[in-house]
Amino acid sequence: ETDQITIYEKRFMALKAMLENQLVLGYVSDYDDNSDENGIAFSMTQYVLSPILLVRGTKRDFIVGNFHRANPNIKAFEKENLSVCKNFGNGVILFERMDN
Repeated sequence: ETDQITIYEKRFMALKAMLENQLVLGYVSDYDDNSDENGIAFSMTQYVLSPILLVRGTKRDFIVGNFHRANPNIKAFEKENLSVCKNFGNGVILFERMDN
């Protein structure tokens, strides 16, 4: 039986392979900001993308989107000058800032 961390890690494998030379990325999600679930999702994403450092928010050139719906509504992120660089499916999206 596969454990939850291994399942979570599989969601991000293609993203991690694409980001080999990135050191720091932004992080956004659709989890409630003050929920335990949000903290767990952030920590698990940081763990599986290690050694890449994640910083909450959209002030980086590239931003990891971690959504609990496979096809999230990303309109709010477009308003922040973010463009979808690659949608990996299963709620994992890499955004790029368009105002740099």
